[in-house]
Amino acid sequence: MSLAIKFGDDTDPNQLSGFIYFDVVTKYSKQLSGKVTSHPLDAGAKITDHYVSENPKYTIVGVISSADISGIPQKINVDGEGPLNVSFQPGPAIVNDAFSGVLNFSPNTANQFLQSNQESVSVDTTQRTDYNRQINSLMEAVMTGLVYDDQAKKLKNRMTLITLYEFMNEILWAEADDLVLTGFSFDEDADSGNGLFVTMQLEQVSFVTLQKTELPKDVAASLSKASQSTSKKSKADGTEKTVGNKDDATSTDPGPKSERELAQLELKEAKKARDALKKK
Repeated sequence: MSLAIKFGDDTDPNQLSGFIYFDVVTKYSKQLSGKVTSHPLDAGAKITDHYVSENPKYTIVGVISSADISGIPQKINVDGEGPLNVSFQPGPAIVNDAFSGVLNFSPNTANQFLQSNQESVSVDTTQRTDYNRQINSLMEAVMTGLVYDDQAKKLKNRMTLITLYEFMNEILWAEADDLVLTGFSFDEDADSGNGLFVTMQLEQVSFVTLQKTELPKDVAASLSKASQSTSKKSKADGTEKTVGNKDDATSTDPGPKSERELAQLELKEAKKARDALKKK
């Protein structure tokens, strides 16, 4: 079994897209879990009303290399698109000897005199493209969710969904779509060479759609009656009344409305009384 991921729409220039094949998969796991209430339930209650299924989670640990050992990436495609990190399979090593053809037919007693010191080994020296930096940049962009909008001339937050493909040799075996990249890391040490050793966490999300429908007439009528509120009239007649100094007929203040205003009014009356005493 081998794995590959595909994300984005390659026909949209403003959207991230790519198809990446894992040359080696050292660990692959799928986790299914859920939560059930920890509170006691009534006898006869349905457990389905108290259970929540969590999103499936996938973990992939693998290697992406510029050297294709299996040759499978050259044979697979999804919707006519092949992996971007496809490369040619290395050719076999060949040992050349000037007397190799003669030694196959001469007797062993003569072979000891025909040994050649001019052996040579031919290996595949074809230059291959290293996609590690490109793949690392793509995964970082998918992880952050930021995409540059040419029309708006600014970055926008747009989460890119991923589809995970399982291949049996070059045959598509299974797929999981609507995945979100929740974790991505790569390790590099003295033994990693030119390979990209990655660890990837994916979580499968669910989407729902809203559907509009008309309420039954009796239900709509009942809701309409319930929404009608009766208007309540105040018992006050709305007539302006004079407060404060009786001699001040121009005052139309309806009176204090708070404790603070009452305190201010009391201070004002006390000041008037004090001034009256001084005059006496």
